[in-house]
Amino acid sequence: MPKFTYTAIQSDGQRVSGTIESFSLQAAHDALKQMHLVPEELHESLVSEQPLTPEHAEKLLTFTPAVPVHEASASPAEHPAPQSVPDTPATEAAYFPLLDTLRLYAGWLLAWYAFVYALGNYQHTRPLPFRIPFVEGLFLSPLVFSFTLGAYLFLLLSGIWKASGKGLLKGFFMTAIGVTGFVLYRMNVL
Repeated sequence: MPKFTYTAIQSDGQRVSGTIESFSLQAAHDALKQMHLVPEELHESLVSEQPLTPEHAEKLLTFTPAVPVHEASASPAEHPAPQSVPDTPATEAAYFPLLDTLRLYAGWLLAWYAFVYALGNYQHTRPLPFRIPFVEGLFLSPLVFSFTLGAYLFLLLSGIWKASGKGLLKGFFMTAIGVTGFVLYRMNVL
């Protein structure tokens, strides 16, 4: 049952606060009214607002290992046979939050540049009754195109790296391809 934290005023005018268990916010409000309290504030309790009960403290302090711990001197007959553990891969996929964050930003940047190119192309080729400031300048800027190419190469090559099973050597290879392609473009070779 959820707990609710309240601040209320008693009939003698004193302010009291505490927690109450109830099925809903409305039921907690009604329970406070029945206790002759006028609720000022009532919300579902956060974990930090709930009092620490002995049962909750015991649950937090107990540790149950997933695999039974056996003593070295104990004989195998004293312990039950281990239960089967579901098959898990020996190496789990590592989570690289920096790479995922960079991919997210590069995707949004690429989407923004696509929007700029669409508006700039339309404004550059057709006379419009209004002008959108900076769009034509961004559309014609070689620097913006360099950023677009860099974001595209990063997304493409990091996606290929993830799809090919990752790996340090593959990562260096994809990075070398991306940097080489970008540098050759900037040197006007490509």
